Amino acid sequence: MELKVVFIGDGAVGKTSLLRSYLNLGLPLMMTIGVDFYRVKIDEKIGLIIWDLGGQEHFRPFVKDFIKGASVVVLAFDQSRPDTFDNIKKYWEPLILEVLGDQVPVILVGNKIDLAEIISEDLVQQYIQHSKLNIKGYVKTSALQKKGLDVLFEKIKEAVYELIKQAKASQ
Repeated sequence: MELKVVFIGDGAVGKTSLLRSYLNLGLPLMMTIGVDFYRVKIDEKIGLIIWDLGGQEHFRPFVKDFIKGASVVVLAFDQSRPDTFDNIKKYWEPLILEVLGDQVPVILVGNKIDLAEIISEDLVQQYIQHSKLNIKGYVKTSALQKKGLDVLFEKIKEAVYELIKQAKASQ
């Protein structure tokens, strides 16, 4: 069984860097153009097809189509750029709710903690409390320093196992 996981957020927040660093593929040389795909096995029976979506504004008209059918959403922002956090509320949350609804598990990621952390923990927790999304966790990461990557992928795995458990219970 393979499940679709999408990594979304503004351009240059480090989505591709998170994936490539976790998979030991080296950091990317340029931003994602459109969409890239990665396959990750989480156990002998379950794999993930990870869709890494370019977050630049000129790709946004395609994002709706790309996130359809996602089982889990990883929603990333750059800890050192407040505009990327603001866009989660302004753009990304409404998009997720419109296309996927409020039941799809979302993992919120504050990346680039190796830089100045401008977004406070309190601000993030306030957002999580008031969000209409089904946020299953918040992880602080640094793709450059490989911090928080195992925690992020553990949260993804937990969300996937919970989905499978719910699907079996409803049969």
